[in-house]
Amino acid sequence: MAGVVHKINSDSQKLKNDEKDLLKNRHISFKKLLSSEEVLTSSLKLNAISKGSMTKSRNVNKNRSRSRSLSPSSKPLIETSDQRSLETDNFKAQGKVSTVMIPDSQKLLRIDLDSLKNQLQAQTKAFEFLNHSVTLLEKESSHQRVKIQELEEVMSMSCYPAQDDLIRRGAELGRQELWRALARGLQEVKENLRGSEEAQRGRTTRSLLQLGQEIRESKKFLWEELEVLQEEVTYIHQKLKSQEEEINKNLVNIKKMQKNQVKCRKVLTKMKQQGSMVSEEDLKNKDSWGEEELEEELNDIWSAVNTLENAIESLSLTRIKSRGTPKGRKGRRCVSPLPTPAWATDSDSDANPPHCP
Repeated sequence: MAGVVHKINSDSQKLKNDEKDLLKNRHISFKKLLSSEEVLTSSLKLNAISKGSMTKSRNVNKNRSRSRSLSPSSKPLIETSDQRSLETDNFKAQGKVSTVMIPDSQKLLRIDLDSLKNQLQAQTKAFEFLNHSVTLLEKESSHQRVKIQELEEVMSMSCYPAQDDLIRRGAELGRQELWRALARGLQEVKENLRGSEEAQRGRTTRSLLQLGQEIRESKKFLWEELEVLQEEVTYIHQKLKSQEEEINKNLVNIKKMQKNQVKCRKVLTKMKQQGSMVSEEDLKNKDSWGEEELEEELNDIWSAVNTLENAIESLSLTRIKSRGTPKGRKGRRCVSPLPTPAWATDSDSDANPPHCP
């Protein structure tokens, strides 16, 4: 009997020591929980600070966009195109579209997302640690249950019902306290995790919506700029085509004028040669056939002169149209006297031909 009592006392002492160790482990686990909660609160404060800075940067960007929209739109297109080229150069310097430029607001949102990811990782690690501690506590409780059952069997075999009752009561109280502590810890952990997950979901959805809106606005702005540039290019192309056509027409008219001038010079030289060779006697005794030939040559000369006048008028009109200044400039016309038969009889006809003033 003494050996049985000694065994019971030793078992009760072991139970007490196990309970003390369990309480120490619980205390350590609660300290770790508190430290994890402090980490969570500090991370939430950091998120609030980053959110405030992000809202400030957004307000600054909005004020800049308002000032840009309120600025007068009467600036020349050259200044706006220079500014846009500088902006595109800055975009290329920061990254390509595998590397597109990210504005300050988007950088802040990226930083916020990275911090949220880090917080999620820390919370998942804390949750895993808590699960591990809970599993350890469950193992210890099952081990203690086995020990308690063994002690109950030993006490049932003994003759001391009072001690058996005390041991059972102590074991039951220890179980109840342990289960209560575990339930409280698990409930607090679940509540903290739910709150943090909901807050993080809301923040991520807001940041993603803001990013999408900014990307849409930037796309719209770029499309508008592209349309304006296309219109300018088409206008310049049409203007160049019209100028090229006018230049070609002017070249054709100049060639025609040169041909007519050559023709007139040939006819005039021919007439001078014929006039110098013809003497006064030949002119008096000239038959009607010579007069007709001379009249035909004169008519050819005057027709060539008229074509030259028309070409000069057309060239002056095209130049006025190309310059866009409707000045009252008229072409000079040659006074063409009608050919009279006196030209055939006069000897001074080839010396003073009709000329343009």
